[in-house]
Amino acid sequence: MPTRRTFLKMLFGFGALMLPWTAFPGRIAGAVENWLGDPKTALQMPPLEENGAEQKIQAFGRKAIDDIKNLSGSKMEGRRAGTSGETKALIYLENELRQIGLHPMGNDQYLQLFSFPPMEERLINGRALFRPKEAGGLYLPSANVLGGLPGREQGQYILLSAHYDHLGYFQGKLCAGANDNASGCGCVLEIMRYFTKEAYNGRSPAKTIIAAFWSAEEMGYIGSDFFVHHPTVPLKAIEAVVNLDTVGNGDQNDYIMWASGKNPLTEKVREAVQKNGAGIQLVSGNGHHSDEISFNNMGVPAVTMLSRNWLDKNHTPEDNMSMINPGKVDKTVRIGCELIKALAY
Repeated sequence: MPTRRTFLKMLFGFGALMLPWTAFPGRIAGAVENWLGDPKTALQMPPLEENGAEQKIQAFGRKAIDDIKNLSGSKMEGRRAGTSGETKALIYLENELRQIGLHPMGNDQYLQLFSFPPMEERLINGRALFRPKEAGGLYLPSANVLGGLPGREQGQYILLSAHYDHLGYFQGKLCAGANDNASGCGCVLEIMRYFTKEAYNGRSPAKTIIAAFWSAEEMGYIGSDFFVHHPTVPLKAIEAVVNLDTVGNGDQNDYIMWASGKNPLTEKVREAVQKNGAGIQLVSGNGHHSDEISFNNMGVPAVTMLSRNWLDKNHTPEDNMSMINPGKVDKTVRIGCELIKALAY
């Protein structure tokens, strides 16, 4: 409903100043789910003309590098979860999914609302990090952004994901997060544009491909953890999760991946990387994780793909567009297309 969507945009813009969510954040999220219920019809591609031919052409013409520039621009204020900067980012992502015609997969159109406790800033080994505050306070509103490309076979899903939040203004300095993780978001968007164009040309996937943009990853994978405990599609029907995080810097042929020890996805990732003339190694995160951990903890095969040099200037104000290797971004998109084609077609 337009009225409710306007309210949601206001809610995110004002954040904790407007909503005392401390006592009942789960109740609000549950209410949103009850308002809408489960989809009653099979997913279908909308007609190409639905949003206007010119708008479609512009949406399909954007590249990952364009999205990275937009998401890491000063107007996004570093995309800290629960802030107006993050709201601007989620609106940007929602608009992109809507313009290319992806099906809403959240509990309110493209959004899945949740909230998280207040955090405090810490500088650990030169990296900016967040930790929960010991004292209680107002819970902060946030949302995952979800859109799907319908598959021919009902009840089978492949998730392609990236977290879109970053650090915002940390100790007074803007942390733009071009590599972490505007790079992953841009690649997901370009990959989804490719497959959506394929579908419009009559080449639909066998399995539904869901583009998922997680929030509050920097706060401890809160967005993806909320999703696995409140899935908008049956968790057991998700056959694979391919997560992209900090993939835009370093040598364009050098990647690593994180996954659980018995993950069947790793070999498929390796094959897709090798077909594109690059190399990837399964490594231990040494305490580091991305949103793959939320799914692996629930027994869903998930892999996070990263640049080998992902830690370079990570969580510092220097993570800006100067970090981005356009060739690496293009290579990541090609690898992602190869991998999703192998998983979903």
